[in-house]
Amino acid sequence: MARVKKLKYTLVDGIERNESNPDTFWIPSEESKNSLTVGDMAKLGFLDKGGNGERMWVEITEKDEDSFKGTLSNQPVFLKLTYGDKVSFESKHIIGLIKEEK
Repeated sequence: MARVKKLKYTLVDGIERNESNPDTFWIPSEESKNSLTVGDMAKLGFLDKGGNGERMWVEITEKDEDSFKGTLSNQPVFLKLTYGDKVSFESKHIIGLIKEEK
């Protein structure tokens, strides 16, 4: 039986951060976030239980309404995650984006 890797992190709520710090914490518009599709990249803020954080890119592999699934496209420095780990997130967690040229 395969062991399931338990990820120990929380995702930053970008909307909440932006509302608290509108001049210094920019996030993409809702329209931009809603236009993301499979293959696009979303930047997310990850925090571990000790308060260490990293902003990393996730390539979107699935989209359903306001929720997304993707794979981590960075190798973390501080967090116990690995390039290619699967990540589930919502549009409120997106703090940056890159649209794939079509």
